[in-house]
Amino acid sequence: NDDILMMMARSSEYTTIKFPVADVFPVPEDEIVSSWKDRFTPERIMAQFREAKEAGAEADFYREMMLEVVNDDMRMFEEDFFKHYRYADVK
Repeated sequence: NDDILMMMARSSEYTTIKFPVADVFPVPEDEIVSSWKDRFTPERIMAQFREAKEAGAEADFYREMMLEVVNDDMRMFEEDFFKHYRYADVK
């Protein structure tokens, strides 16, 4: 089951805008473009990633910093694999 935020993000009634900590990640540190340069420098982003990876919490980094529920590299099923049905149509 999805939590309320995921339900809202997937709903057609809401417009969802995500601002991850970097435009693209992973990339080499000198290519990181931070969304908040004053708060998250490329060095800090990379340090947080390394720390999370060393702690076995790489998925947490992607969830919290890149706003990805599942990192594409760790995803078992592609979004295209899923079919969505309205409850009323299959009831």
